[in-house]
Amino acid sequence: MNTTTTVKVLLVDDDALLRRVTKEFLETIPGVKILTAGNGPEALASLGEHEDTCVMVTDYHMGGMTGGQLIKEVKKKFPNIKTVIMSGGIGRSDIDGMPEDSKPAFFLPKASNPSVIKNLVLCLVTNSPVVDGHRI
Repeated sequence: MNTTTTVKVLLVDDDALLRRVTKEFLETIPGVKILTAGNGPEALASLGEHEDTCVMVTDYHMGGMTGGQLIKEVKKKFPNIKTVIMSGGIGRSDIDGMPEDSKPAFFLPKASNPSVIKNLVLCLVTNSPVVDGHRI
């Protein structure tokens, strides 16, 4: 990734503290601007204002709209955005059982090491191959 280019990543979580902390460590990726939203409708509004966003990382359990419902809307309106669900309330088997139109490209448990989350986002914004959240 060219460090003079800024790419946008949208972080969606209804937990304000977790959203702030995650934003802070993702902002250490050079050339990445982190946008935030507290729920699905805020995320869709943000994507409408920032259509050049390339990655969205979302919680699953949120008030009003689940992460799966959000991803379904994002895939319809913004099909080029790469999607990640980062959740402590569901697991890989839950993701595998989701309808294809609601399924994220990647899943990470919230308990993941911050460096794994950061590395996955870095791989996605640089279009690097990813296996289990790691660059290959």
